Amino acid sequence: MSELKEEIREDVREAAGAVRGRMRADASRVRRAARLLGHGMVAGVLAVHLLASASLSWIVLSHPVPHPEMYPLMGLVLWLVLTTRFTALLTGRKAAATRNLVVSLLLHAFWLVVLIDQVPARMVVGDQVVERAPMTWLLLPMGLYVVALGGTIAQGFAWRRHLQLAAEAADDT
Repeated sequence: MSELKEEIREDVREAAGAVRGRMRADASRVRRAARLLGHGMVAGVLAVHLLASASLSWIVLSHPVPHPEMYPLMGLVLWLVLTTRFTALLTGRKAAATRNLVVSLLLHAFWLVVLIDQVPARMVVGDQVVERAPMTWLLLPMGLYVVALGGTIAQGFAWRRHLQLAAEAADDT
């Protein structure tokens, strides 16, 4: 009887070890998938933002707009602020990433207000006075900027979840 008990215990230990090993492997896959999803979201957000800036540049360079060079430069500044935020987040500097998110949201809000102001028709003074039609095309880059900001916030939540999964997996080990 004691031999049978010992054999059952040994079988249970082997099964528990196999299950534990499988759980670690699964947890590792989930962590890698969450990390890749986070990196994919970063790439997607930056690509959408770049598309917004490119479309905005094309629109202002093809219409009479005072100081058209300001638009691509502001797009570049906003894109760099986002990349700085993602770099801080991915390197584990939470405080810097949070500050950068606030700065990014404020700068984007300011820029969206500037763009909203540019939509209505108006007189444009350059080499000559020209009446410009409403620039409803500006709604496209504005929408893309909003999508990029939404993706930035969603990526922050996904990254937080990734860190929680990593901490839980480390606790299980």
